[in-house]
Amino acid sequence: MSKELIIVPAFNEESNIKKIIEEINIERPFCDCIVVNDGSIDRTEEIVREMGKSIISHPINLGAGAAIQREAI
Repeated sequence: MSKELIIVPAFNEESNIKKIIEEINIERPFCDCIVVNDGSIDRTEEIVREMGKSIISHPINLGAGAAIQREAI
């Protein structure tokens, strides 16, 4: 069985990111999940780290396309 990777681009998703990660954990418990924090200035990165998920952070907002491409390379 091949393992799936879910890439979650995020920009200032403090109010949503916890629920998104919880839903991924329920719907796809065997998938890896990486959040690409695209220059958020809120608590998005902190929440992802508290939940024990992998995160890559851009220092500034580069857009959703850049967030996805960063992990696809």
